[in-house]
Amino acid sequence: MRGIIRDEKNLPLVRPMLAVSSLPFDSGEHLFEIKWDGYRSLAYLDNHTVIRSRNLVDLTEKFPELAGLHRRVKKLPAILDGEIVVFEDGKPSFTGLQARGRRDGIKRTDRAFAGRPAVFIAFDVLYTDSGSVMEKSLEERKVILEDMVEQADELVLSRFIYAEGLAYYDACVREGLEGVIAKRLDSVYLPGRRSNSWQKFKDTREADLVICGYQRGAGGRLLGSLLLGG
Repeated sequence: MRGIIRDEKNLPLVRPMLAVSSLPFDSGEHLFEIKWDGYRSLAYLDNHTVIRSRNLVDLTEKFPELAGLHRRVKKLPAILDGEIVVFEDGKPSFTGLQARGRRDGIKRTDRAFAGRPAVFIAFDVLYTDSGSVMEKSLEERKVILEDMVEQADELVLSRFIYAEGLAYYDACVREGLEGVIAKRLDSVYLPGRRSNSWQKFKDTREADLVICGYQRGAGGRLLGSLLLGG
């Protein structure tokens, strides 16, 4: 199957399903959840935890506080889809996350996460001890996910609402969040594919700026961020 690589003993490597861009809308056939400003990641859980980026880069050592996620999840082995997020003053901080992602070496990372602890926000499940659940509907997978996960400081479930995408998007923008993802309740998981079944509403703002420089990316990203001037 596209987006799956058979390269691990118990669990295959899976590239995440992606969303297409859209204007906000309401729909009784969708659920709506926050689009987090973080690193899209898959958590591979068995008798230990391995976290990989959307490009399959191993991020586990950069976020040691997430190394025990498997202890919070039932029905192992399992693969969870989610986002690594760092919060500052109660809001996601991509700058803080990048600072974590750029650090090499366990000791340096240990010092970093004391001030910027990361959270894995899980919003989907792809595998359980009974095998792949990607062919099940999103609505079914959400029920399975909720039953599997014991939430903690380092592992939480993504909240979502039904039907009212416009109001939810407006509320998220007012709170300074990146946007919203709309997902069809009947959508199956399509690894490595961008699908109309998932649509993202992003808060976009325009300005005339000069590119002064850049910072290298982390987690498989060549470009991290641009340094801009007016």
